[in-house]
Amino acid sequence: MREALNNFLLLAAASATLSLVVAVFSIGILEPIIPLEQLQYLAYLIPAPLIIGLFLLFEPYFRAAEHMRGAERELLYVMALLTTYAANGVAPHIAIDRLRMKYKELFTEFSKIAERISRIRVLFVVDELEAMEFEGRRVSSQLISDLLLSSASIERRGGDIYAVLREKMRSIFNAVRENYKTLSNRMSFVADVILIAYGVLPMMLYTMFALFASEELALQSIFYSFFVNPLIGLALVYLIDLMYPKTPVKYDKYYRLIAYSLPVGAAVFVAVYAPWYFGLISARPEVISGLPWTGVAIAAAAIATCAPAAFRYHFDQRRLTAIDYALPSFVRDVAEEVKKGSTPSLAIITLSNTRSYGSALDKVIKKIALALEAGRTFEEAVQSVMREVSWYCRMSLTLMVEADLMGAKPEVFDEVAEVTREIIDSLRIARSSVMPLKIFGLITAVLVIGITSMLVRQVLEPIAMMAEGFYAAASSFPTLMGSLGVQLITPKMLPQLVDTVITGSVVTMILMGLMTGKMTDGTLAGGFVYVIIDMLLSMTAILLLFLVL
Repeated sequence: MREALNNFLLLAAASATLSLVVAVFSIGILEPIIPLEQLQYLAYLIPAPLIIGLFLLFEPYFRAAEHMRGAERELLYVMALLTTYAANGVAPHIAIDRLRMKYKELFTEFSKIAERISRIRVLFVVDELEAMEFEGRRVSSQLISDLLLSSASIERRGGDIYAVLREKMRSIFNAVRENYKTLSNRMSFVADVILIAYGVLPMMLYTMFALFASEELALQSIFYSFFVNPLIGLALVYLIDLMYPKTPVKYDKYYRLIAYSLPVGAAVFVAVYAPWYFGLISARPEVISGLPWTGVAIAAAAIATCAPAAFRYHFDQRRLTAIDYALPSFVRDVAEEVKKGSTPSLAIITLSNTRSYGSALDKVIKKIALALEAGRTFEEAVQSVMREVSWYCRMSLTLMVEADLMGAKPEVFDEVAEVTREIIDSLRIARSSVMPLKIFGLITAVLVIGITSMLVRQVLEPIAMMAEGFYAAASSFPTLMGSLGVQLITPKMLPQLVDTVITGSVVTMILMGLMTGKMTDGTLAGGFVYVIIDMLLSMTAILLLFLVL
């Protein structure tokens, strides 16, 4: 502990020294180029090395915390798998070890815990239960610790393992359901914060910039629009992430698609921005604020960047949601066929010919049935469709495979059907509770660009037009005006401020779209569609107010 504290203090001192050296060196280099009064803004960069050093120092802690959060996201479904094993008389330590060997892709974080338990057993030469208890005392998550310690204790005492695990699973299910039911209220609180941060606050600040105009305030408006605004957005995204119930679903492929589309977005930005830059496009002559074309170029680039991922996400989610919603009926029908004496393989072949669960799930069932008819085992047939279905469907199919491998007992398939229904019902509750937030996100986006554009045309432009008359009248009362500190924006300063304000609003609407997706779908990938809609609205508003009306 003392060594860690010494390392922390050493790193903090080194980072602070580096910050000071960088600031002094920067001022010395830039002073001949940039006026000294503007170099004061470099003070904002002085803490940067210190912040980076602290981040690197605490990076292992952040990774460990993220690992525990990921394991807790998977815990409900791990409990379902352990309960299914327990219904077949399989001990928890065997079930956890089997999870480590077979389901690393399905349970990426919990499998790491199972791997540590295996290594502890070998390293300290202890039995499986002692290794589980050792890991249970080490982990920081109370839920995971309780599962490991309780499982080891009940297994050592010889109690009813199935009853204990089933009770814990039901308790977690109830907690998740209640969490989803209150999701709408929590997201409504975030929505109120968003309305204040991106509706009221910008209008107040930009009005102040117009009434107390100066070069320093112009730089501060840029700083607010392109630095403070995004930071507020990131903070709100983090707040939403903390409040939203966690699931182990990954959306990395959509984020990779965004990365691949960035060059296209950059090319679109240049293509749209160049005509305005070379004077080929301008506002109507009577519009003294000029044409804020930077915002239009950014909006077009955002659309080009988000479009591929947005459309792919939209169509994938439609198909996967149709499969998920039909899944409980399918699993229940398989359980009923097993009760009649059929094997799971024969039950699926029969249902593929006699029942329909919607086109999306029918295709999956038909593919499994064709693989079974071709002579593949039930496990092999299910594996052939795993990449075509959602994480929740993979979980249910995995439970069915394990139930089949352990004897295809009817009561076990009943348990699988009940678990599947509980999972999908929780998803339904979550999606229905946040549906109004989609409308709120779009309305707020309209308000942001509408209020900002009207602020420019109805407030900033009139203030700039009356500036010369105001200064002429104020020359008679220099002492009074100096004490008030009023310095109206002039027509010469207006175009730069307006371009900054409108561009900042476009950036705000990009963040709004992403946050709408985060509030409604629990992922930023769900916000790509709303980014496109918001950008179309912003482009329409700018073109109407500065080129048409």
